[in-house]
Amino acid sequence: MVESDFDPQSAIGRRFILPEFPDAVTIEGLDDWDDVLLLRVRTARGELKEAQIERSELARLAAEAPAPTAAYVDPDDLFMLAESVRIRHAYAWDPHFAVSMSGIEPLPHQLEAVYERMLPQSRLRFLLADDPGAGKTIMAGLLLKELRLRGAVERTLILAPAPLALQWQDELRSKFDEVFQLVDAHAVKQQLGGSPWKQFNQCVASMDFAKRDEIAPELLSERWDLVIIDEAHKVSTPNTDHPTQRYRLARELAERTEALLLLTATPHQGNPAQFQTLLGLLDADIFSSDEMVKRLLAEDHSPWILRRMKEDLRDFRGAKLFVKRHAYTEDFHLNTHEYALYEAVTEYINHYLPRRSGRRMRSAALARMVLQRRLASSLRAIRISLQNRHKRLRETLDALADMSSADRTRRLRELADLPVDPEVDTDDESEDELEDIAERAVIAERYEHLVDEVEALEPLVAQAIETENRGEESKLDALFRCLDHTEMKALEEENGKLIIFTEQRATLDYLREKLQDAGYTCCEIHGGMSAIARKAAQEDFRLKHQICIATDAAGEGINLQFCHLMINYDMPWNPMRLEQRMGRIHRFGQTRECHVFNFVATGGPLGPEAQPVVEGRVLHRLMEKLDEIR
Repeated sequence: MVESDFDPQSAIGRRFILPEFPDAVTIEGLDDWDDVLLLRVRTARGELKEAQIERSELARLAAEAPAPTAAYVDPDDLFMLAESVRIRHAYAWDPHFAVSMSGIEPLPHQLEAVYERMLPQSRLRFLLADDPGAGKTIMAGLLLKELRLRGAVERTLILAPAPLALQWQDELRSKFDEVFQLVDAHAVKQQLGGSPWKQFNQCVASMDFAKRDEIAPELLSERWDLVIIDEAHKVSTPNTDHPTQRYRLARELAERTEALLLLTATPHQGNPAQFQTLLGLLDADIFSSDEMVKRLLAEDHSPWILRRMKEDLRDFRGAKLFVKRHAYTEDFHLNTHEYALYEAVTEYINHYLPRRSGRRMRSAALARMVLQRRLASSLRAIRISLQNRHKRLRETLDALADMSSADRTRRLRELADLPVDPEVDTDDESEDELEDIAERAVIAERYEHLVDEVEALEPLVAQAIETENRGEESKLDALFRCLDHTEMKALEEENGKLIIFTEQRATLDYLREKLQDAGYTCCEIHGGMSAIARKAAQEDFRLKHQICIATDAAGEGINLQFCHLMINYDMPWNPMRLEQRMGRIHRFGQTRECHVFNFVATGGPLGPEAQPVVEGRVLHRLMEKLDEIR
């Protein structure tokens, strides 16, 4: 084609590969400026762009490009093309387009959060802090779907506690048809040297996996359009000058991503400074002082944070979404033999597991905490822990017997360094991991001290066995008294369900035996079960059993709105954990008023004033913290 014969208008509607674009574009219009043409082109992603090109260059491209020809087009292909164009632009006419494209029926507060508070922001930095059970996962999924339909987001990263990562993957696939790759150690190994962060546009991972020194650099080297952090209170740090690994990763991601969404039901953990560091992930400059935090959060319709209590949420008719929740304290006194064991174990803990500094600090604190919790849980739990610790320390003693004094001292220093992550609080670690720490934590600095401890454990183990064999357990008696309460009569009905929370596997087994002996049908959920097995147990509970006995593995990610009765047989020492537990049954979809019974030993046989028990003081402080957090 001769340039003088070329009519630029003939290029409109045709596709060309231009130097400025990686893929072919369609020319939709142009302005003719003699030797230079200003083109308006549509990219492969549907974006309208402008480009300049010399007339002679476009003439050459037009001559080389195959001329458009009329050809038969399959009707189904044409329909799919037209439908894809319609979907790509439908959000401009349908303000809630993602809702119609998802398998959900959102509630008013969910629509408000997504379409009124988050989507209008040009650069999303938001903390969604509604009460448990309000559907934060639904809101995050709806936001993600809407942003993807609008072409605003291509690459998304979700970080969550390890037990919840699989749930995120399942819910986003089933409710929003969004496929996320679960990235863990197995997935990284399967890449054979490649990076899953690069290969997949949508990834979900555990925060504690992602923060690892060998994982974080590759993760941070990739571009993320949207980052969602679930249970975001766990990434806050007491001190930004010495931040935790979790916080460092979250801060690096926040600085790199255009859109950041933090999710937590408990943003304020009773520590204002730590709360400020969490808000600092949204904007470190704006949330630079406590006064600024208070002023910005006091604003109506804050662009930074949205927190709504269950009591405030309504359906489209204005009716409350959540039923009432009633909490009761079931206190009891230890009998003479139980209190004697309590004092003996407490004396052992204070003498042989004192508060330490340096390398022994973490292992001593964990061993103290585990034994104190076992002591508060059941006679079986503390007996097993004492037996196991005695056995492990005896084995250590035997291994040291033939060593020189210098080698013994060196080995004791090595044993003091337990391979534990100081950022992972005890609520995130499995019961088996905690038990292992309590069994093998060696605090003794000298061989003679270890000999003394092993000798002190022998009569303590014997006392625990004797106390358990008496068959008298005040806490179990309190449980059966509680089961006689009027509220528990619902268990005799076909749909009456009770969940009992304990922190110890040994106590779980003990309770299952005693309750089954009493004629109750029971199932269990604990941390030793896979996510699939926990889901199956949840369904068995719904269909077959009166009572589910659970450790805190059921406190995250399992929804039990078909159950309205709860007993906290063991009280958690973390106020957020207690709120999470209650959120399993007190959530949207619950049709009956919830009743929660909290068990606490307040003292020995002479009463709490003469014979106090630490658990009573812990419960009092726990309730104060819960009020402060809310």
